[in-house]
Amino acid sequence: MELDSLPDDALLQVLRYLDVRELLECRGVCRRWRELALRPLLWRDKRIHSNMSTKLIAIALRLVPRLHSLRIDLPLHGDACDVLLVTPTAISEVDLKFGAKDDLLVALILSRQVSLGRLKKVSLFTRHDIIRTSKRGLRALLLQICQAPGLQSLSLCLNVHSDDEEVLNVIKAKVPVPASLKQLSCFGSLKPYLELLMEWHANTLEVVSLSSDGPRLTSLLAAMPRLRKLKCPMLPDMQLLRQCLSLTHLELNLTDLDDEVVEAGLPGARLLLCSAAAHLEHLEIMYNPYSSPDVVDLLLSVGRRSGDTALRSLRLTISQWDWEFRCRESFDEDESESPPPQLVPLAAILPRLPLLTVLDIDTEASDAFLDALDGQVVPKLERLDIRTPRDGDCDHSWLHVEEERMRRVMKRYPRLHVFIKDVDKTICRQGDCGFCKANSCHADMPDGRPCLLRSHRGTGCGVSHVHYTHSPHWSGFEIYIDTSSG
Repeated sequence: MELDSLPDDALLQVLRYLDVRELLECRGVCRRWRELALRPLLWRDKRIHSNMSTKLIAIALRLVPRLHSLRIDLPLHGDACDVLLVTPTAISEVDLKFGAKDDLLVALILSRQVSLGRLKKVSLFTRHDIIRTSKRGLRALLLQICQAPGLQSLSLCLNVHSDDEEVLNVIKAKVPVPASLKQLSCFGSLKPYLELLMEWHANTLEVVSLSSDGPRLTSLLAAMPRLRKLKCPMLPDMQLLRQCLSLTHLELNLTDLDDEVVEAGLPGARLLLCSAAAHLEHLEIMYNPYSSPDVVDLLLSVGRRSGDTALRSLRLTISQWDWEFRCRESFDEDESESPPPQLVPLAAILPRLPLLTVLDIDTEASDAFLDALDGQVVPKLERLDIRTPRDGDCDHSWLHVEEERMRRVMKRYPRLHVFIKDVDKTICRQGDCGFCKANSCHADMPDGRPCLLRSHRGTGCGVSHVHYTHSPHWSGFEIYIDTSSG
């Protein structure tokens, strides 16, 4: 049977396996393939990205009826940019990285895709640190973003100063678009455009990620009936978020704000965690290790009024820069032996977390903290994330000691997985390491990658054995710990 004997539907299923370049080449086979190669069914999940040649991008945008996504860095060479402005290709997702001179071009590209009616997701990243709205191109871009109908996801990495009255008057005169956004991510300052988006799409927004604070942001968030996931810095009057009963995920970032801002927001954050823990399932606090009293204060507030909480995941995260700086600093002997201050209040609130399955402390686990995991508190615990200590000893030798400590814990929690972050075997801070030379049991262990300790065989346990660090793929190693005896 020859390939041409297949009916159109079957042949289309075969052609779906081809990439963009191969599909376009198929147009030169025969008249039948010329028509089939441009069927919308073949292109609805295809992607165009900057790794392709500009010639191929231009050809595709002239001929293809639709695409799943366009992900490119501007400006493009050749006539690809011109084709983008008049292309008949309707694209679902547009991801653009551009410079300050390309803002008007981006606005026109978005306007073209809005007119074609399939645009659902937009991601914009500018390579310029600060852009001022005195530029007409940027103003046109931001207004185009605000007035694009039908968007479901919007991610912006821009930093804009927009305090002039002309911009504010233009925005106030605009007619709101129908609410459609479900996800909104904004890194940088976009006032007043950010507030406009949050106000217009309040009824549909479900996931919001912010990097800046503002006096109106909390009240706008509190008015969202479907908000279920929020990532933000410390905001004023965070107690208003208690009325968001649909909020189940909260990520609070305390690292990029002044101490005064954090102190001013602490009372509201404490009130929120006191009561919202009754329906909050995932809580993450990113903090600076030198401001641990703030974290201690927040931890002690979790579930204080509601009693038992609904928390299933609790993560205390030190930002990567803070962790590396902390490791480079010299600590005296007394400080290195003292437990991290956040572990004491964490151990105190463990009885309030009966449903907890994931606990990430992002630091070394003290003996006292491990003793608090007695099998009665957090009985459903399945994953514990820790780090190697900062005392300068060899991580390889520490790992052998840690196996013995974790054996006792895993006897109390048979389904527990312990992820140890960034185990460093080959680089010892003391120079030449005799332990690593004398023990070759982990010779094939990847350097600087996570280690998984577990006491059960197989992977059908409901917990992913993948730990995401700097690499998006698992490249660590696993150690099986026998808890049956000894």
